This record gives sequence, structure tokens and C-alpha cells, in this order.
Amino acid sequence: MTDKPTSAEELDPDSIEFERYRLTRAQADGQELKNELAEGKVAPVDLQSYVLGKCLAEAAGILDTLVLNMKRKHPELTPVQLENFKREIVKSQNAIARGHELIPQYLDEYLSETAAESM
Repeated sequence: MTDKPTSAEELDPDSIEFERYRLTRAQADGQELKNELAEGKVAPVDLQSYVLGKCLAEAAGILDTLVLNMKRKHPELTPVQLENFKREIVKSQNAIARGHELIPQYLDEYLSETAAESM
């Protein structure tokens, strides 16, 4: 009777048993990820970028009409005040416009920070 390894560390990396272990582990990890996705616990970065892009576009549209709406509701505002509002709104719109593009960068930062914290 042969002694079977009891852990992955005991397996020879060049053996068929090690490859079977890797395949089984990958299948289990894949199924776990599918389950988490189905439960809404995780979402692909592409989906998050898409959703965030839609939300940010809506926010940018609201900001685009803000000065006009404020001018109508508050006719006492001076043109200088309205121009100052518009300048700040444009800054916000520019930040919003690049928001969904930054998700991969922010994801990398998050993963780096959480990896460092878990050590």
C-alpha cells in the first residue's frame, strides 16, 4: 500500500496528482465565484464601470441644467455669481466624466491596500 500525500504541499509539482489537485481547486473556486455572482455579492469590473457610467451621465446632465434652473428660481443672483457656479459645476462634470474610467485603477489600489492590511 502506498502512502498518499495529505496536503497540497506534499504533492510533487510535476505529478498528475498535483495537476488533478490544481484542476479541482480551480473548479471549486470558479463555482464559488459563480455562486457569489448569482447571489449579487460580487460584480465584474466591466459591469460596475457600465453602471457607474450611466449614473455619472445622469448626474452630469443634472449639473448641466443647474445654473439655468437656479437663474429661474433665484433671479436675484448676479451674472458673476452664476458664472462662479458654472465654473464649479464644470469642474464637477470633468471629474464625473472620468469617473467610470478610474474603476480599474481604484480596484488595483483597493486590492493592494487590503493585501497589505491582511499581512
